[in-house]
Amino acid sequence: MWLFCTLWRVSIYARAHAQLSCAYACPLFLVLSRQHERFGDRSTVSVFVAFPLSPPLKKTLFPATIVILFLAYSGCSKHKDSSSIKLPAAVEVAAESPKNDELVPVLVAAKPKIDFAPRNVARPDDVRQFSVMSWNLEWFFDNEIGDNYSKLAKEQTAASRARWDWKRDAVAASIAKAQPSVAAFQEIENKRVLWYLARALARDKDLEYHEICAEGDDVFTEQDVGFVYRSVAKTAAAAAGLCMIEPILVATFGRTAAMHNDDSLAGVSKHLAVEYELSSGDETERVTIVTIHLRAKEEAVGTRTKQARTVHAWVADKVRAGENVIVLGDFNTEEEQIPAIEGSDMYAACGFETPDKSDDLVDLHSQLPKEQRQTHLLVGKSFDRILVSPPLLENSPDRVDLSLAKFERLQDLSINGTVDVPDDHWNKYWELDDANRDISDHWPIMATFQFK
Repeated sequence: MWLFCTLWRVSIYARAHAQLSCAYACPLFLVLSRQHERFGDRSTVSVFVAFPLSPPLKKTLFPATIVILFLAYSGCSKHKDSSSIKLPAAVEVAAESPKNDELVPVLVAAKPKIDFAPRNVARPDDVRQFSVMSWNLEWFFDNEIGDNYSKLAKEQTAASRARWDWKRDAVAASIAKAQPSVAAFQEIENKRVLWYLARALARDKDLEYHEICAEGDDVFTEQDVGFVYRSVAKTAAAAAGLCMIEPILVATFGRTAAMHNDDSLAGVSKHLAVEYELSSGDETERVTIVTIHLRAKEEAVGTRTKQARTVHAWVADKVRAGENVIVLGDFNTEEEQIPAIEGSDMYAACGFETPDKSDDLVDLHSQLPKEQRQTHLLVGKSFDRILVSPPLLENSPDRVDLSLAKFERLQDLSINGTVDVPDDHWNKYWELDDANRDISDHWPIMATFQFK
């Protein structure tokens, strides 16, 4: 007769999570399973039941099973916390046997609880990372012109499928090197090109990203802004020291009647705000990230300053409330002073114009030496910035939260070979050799935070 043993295991996990499972195995497997699980972080009741056996087999196997179970439980006494473990006694329950059948008695054994910290709670040494990149991809348009309407947009589409593939794959390779948790892009065509980018990352780099995009109101360039954020399975995130990320709210802002009537403010056609929830074990934190693309050129400083004022007005209440806020993107600023001087666009963007200092944002360019602040092909230009609310700069000792670990300019992700000559880059772009063609005229910047 074949011998099968049935192990019904009822595992009562931390936080009242229950699981019922059944496994079929031989006694040797029961011993291995018992030895493995006795050091778990949950309390378990194990019930062993054997099917009817013939009398000769019962006489041999029943005493052997008793010895095996005794050895498995007695092994618990060797644990370093054995003084706190009380070994339960095995209880033999006799069962009535139907005619012509004999049953092996049922053994019920209660497993002791070892009080370890639950595995899904972030421990003090369980530090996760969350990184945010900003990168203007410079006319990240595919080769399809059927959805482009302006003359400029049609001129800036990739001239062929091969050229679009090169640009898409080059960006994907750079993203794969940095692997930001969230990347904010400017000068993208639409959501579809971000979808193509996400697919390239999955196909070629085995990285899963999801795209978020907002169609702006810039009908002249048809440029939009958007995000990709990294999706990692819970176990993989823990192993890699990363946070789990979920977008909770996606929004574009409007202007109230009062804002429309305020001549000191101007509309921002290219912007997108996403509130992300980060999690590590049972700990969660939220951060609002706003990507923007403000008006370009030095002569547009008046309009750009009004736009910067508008952006700050959108987030001021959150900043005052002590929430995690990040405003990033292509500010197109000509301001080189840090902190920004009064009257400049960056002065307005940081909230320095308001009398309430609790709504001020911090320009992370202050973390870079002067010689590393350039973010564009044009010498000395720092168009791209990341501004953060004060709570993101310091770690709170009484709770798990986000705090800045480092801020860096990643120009090597955009530059191939040597830096392109500006005139060649803008007028002879596709005549340049692939290995020496810069991906964009902007260089990415990235802030990395610790979640601890």
